[in-house]
Amino acid sequence: MNDLATQQHSQFNASQEHSAIATELAKMLGLVAPVTMSADQQTLWLASAVESLQDIRANEVAGVSLEVRRSVTRPSQIVPRIAELAAERRREQRRVSQQISEEREARIALPAKRHIADRDRRDFGPSDWAELNEHLEKMGSPVRYGSDGKKLAA
Repeated sequence: MNDLATQQHSQFNASQEHSAIATELAKMLGLVAPVTMSADQQTLWLASAVESLQDIRANEVAGVSLEVRRSVTRPSQIVPRIAELAAERRREQRRVSQQISEEREARIALPAKRHIADRDRRDFGPSDWAELNEHLEKMGSPVRYGSDGKKLAA
């Protein structure tokens, strides 16, 4: 793609984004606009609201739209409420994302502990010998080992 095509494509996407935001804002404004607010005033309000929300994506506005419509009573409350709810959602997504990545790192960092019967007995400590004795007992074996690893009389 050449520079002109890339520029036109990004302008088209920005235009679609602004259009989607304006549609959601119009739905919200329609619920709380005073009777005295003219169509020109509403258009002006929509343009300034879209400009104010330039850092918030259309899908974020759509995601908080229902909650905003339920909670606002005046046009002046719409933009701040959208910004507040979008920020809350971003924080929550960031927290969840960080938690997932930490869990993923923890799984990668710690190798899975092998079954007691498959571990190298040269590295056993007293708790490992006790675990092996529990396993042998469950298996019905009469063999037992002491905490030092010596075989006890069966």
